[in-house]
Amino acid sequence: MKRIVYTGGVALILAFLSGQALATDAAALYQAKCASCHGSAGIGTAMAPALVANKFDMNSTSDQIVAVIKNGREGDTKHYSQYAMGMPAQKTMSDMDVDALTAYLKMLAAQPAPLPFGVSAPGRPGMPVQPMMPGMPGMPGISGIPGMPGMPVSPRR
Repeated sequence: MKRIVYTGGVALILAFLSGQALATDAAALYQAKCASCHGSAGIGTAMAPALVANKFDMNSTSDQIVAVIKNGREGDTKHYSQYAMGMPAQKTMSDMDVDALTAYLKMLAAQPAPLPFGVSAPGRPGMPVQPMMPGMPGMPGISGIPGMPGMPVSPRR
């Protein structure tokens, strides 16, 4: 009886660890295959859209996301016209890797959208906004930091 309990416990631990490895592999897979265009945190770049709070990934089935990963989006199937290039097909990825990546993309899509520069909300700090010069409205700058004076302003002649 002890042997059965021990074997079951070992199997449970191995199953848990393999699940953790899968999550780690999905994040590493994202970094290797997607981050160069979509950004390491999934918030997008000039090359590709954000995957954090992405409505397509949020509202699509896993099969639809798998199809985009495997087939890419070029030409008429390209979804975001503001980006110069389409999404390349990932035909050499294994089904297990595609499934892990799909779950990771669904997780990114469920995260709240990043806040704009200088905006904050309870529990979600934005980038600090400091005045460039005394009396000026808040703008990104370093002159509001003690010991770092702003550029002197002289009147126009």
